[in-house]
Amino acid sequence: MSKAPESMKHPETGIALYRAVRPVAVFYGETSETANLPGWFPEDPALVDMGVLTPADCKFYDRIFNKLKAQAEGFLTPAEVRRIRRRLKLGGRPVTQVMAGEIICADMKAFRRYEAGDAVVPREVDCALRLLDERPTALAILPLAQRYLQAADQGTSHPQLGGIGEIE
Repeated sequence: MSKAPESMKHPETGIALYRAVRPVAVFYGETSETANLPGWFPEDPALVDMGVLTPADCKFYDRIFNKLKAQAEGFLTPAEVRRIRRRLKLGGRPVTQVMAGEIICADMKAFRRYEAGDAVVPREVDCALRLLDERPTALAILPLAQRYLQAADQGTSHPQLGGIGEIE
């Protein structure tokens, strides 16, 4: 297993960069948040703009940006999406991320992205979740939810998923 490098040179300026965590302001419109962002930075904290971010560092930044965007645009935040999904029940069973994605937005991995902050909830899904937050039992009237219930009643698995309840 190779060890991570101790330092690297900035690709444009040649300044030595070191792995560190620095406070960085993230903006969306008039909304902002200061977050401790990991990356490769010069020793001088005043040169934080000279830092280089890896793809994993960018993902961290993007999650903060998406949360700010959701707040500024009036969409549900990742924590709110998770809270609403966890309140939902189908046939007395909790609704998993996979089930919610299949039933509400036809994408099995959608709720993983929404709850992690990797994507902002689309307006249509936001509206559906707000309605379900007010009336959680309404989930059962959706066509795919009825198929889940039928599969559970018959003791069979969902035809597309191979089972009910995969990701909490």
